[in-house]
Amino acid sequence: MTDDVRIRLVTRGEWERLRDLRLRSLADANLYGMWVDPAWRGRGIGARLVDQVLGWAGSWGARSVVLAVTETNAGAAAFYEHLGFADTGERHRLREGSDLTTRVMRREP
Repeated sequence: MTDDVRIRLVTRGEWERLRDLRLRSLADANLYGMWVDPAWRGRGIGARLVDQVLGWAGSWGARSVVLAVTETNAGAAAFYEHLGFADTGERHRLREGSDLTTRVMRREP
């Protein structure tokens, strides 16, 4: 874990920076929806991001947080399982016409 990374909400004036970051994340197919720059992986940042989401969801009374991981992304599934997410048994196609399926995972905040 590293203490020199700060997680915060993006401000309206940072839309270009957010756009560039999002485009970079889309070019890396290892994670979908949540992405950590490969140079910063393995330092606990992903766990901190998930922790922030869980805290935010809990703050407004969410009973659970649900996510979907493609079945072929065993690393992401293991990451989320390590953080307490459980496989619900639900499976869905990634999108219409796709051969990829996703596994639905859930955790209480």
